Amino acid sequence: MNINGLTYAGANLASIALGTGVVLGGSKIYSNVTGKPAGAPGSLAHITSNDNLSTKAKLSVLAEQGKEGLKDTFSLAGATATVAAAGSLAVANSNKCANAFKTLISKTGDALAKVEINGNNLKEAVKNTGLYNKVKSLPLGAKAAIAAGTVAVAVLAPIYTAVAQSKAGYIEGKYEGQ
Repeated sequence: MNINGLTYAGANLASIALGTGVVLGGSKIYSNVTGKPAGAPGSLAHITSNDNLSTKAKLSVLAEQGKEGLKDTFSLAGATATVAAAGSLAVANSNKCANAFKTLISKTGDALAKVEINGNNLKEAVKNTGLYNKVKSLPLGAKAAIAAGTVAVAVLAPIYTAVAQSKAGYIEGKYEGQ
């Protein structure tokens, strides 16, 4: 990394630190004015401006939320890997599944061909990306794994996020008064 890269990285870190400080400071001001914690229960702003939490309890809340977040991330990764493996095995070992997947790919291409953005055909735009060219050369089972994993993340991630948010609020409430 050259000096410009270091300067850029330093500026980014400084802006993150200052931005976080402004948000947390603003949260505390809001809390002092309204008498209520700022932000949604379980959020960093809410935790730091919650006068019902001691400093030690605030740190405990953040630590437990981090631990739960990691568990949820590993659960989502495991579910995604399982779905991807199942999709790959089904397509690799079943002609019926392989033909269905090929039809799905074809229909997706046909649908993309009908979309134009600023005069550019979306199917052609996708075909001209490096990622497409890398995926195109993969075996059908690998393509199925990628597709199944992508769908799994698209479906499961919002569910895991909602669960994580409810856990975050619960964890914060559990430590109030300590």
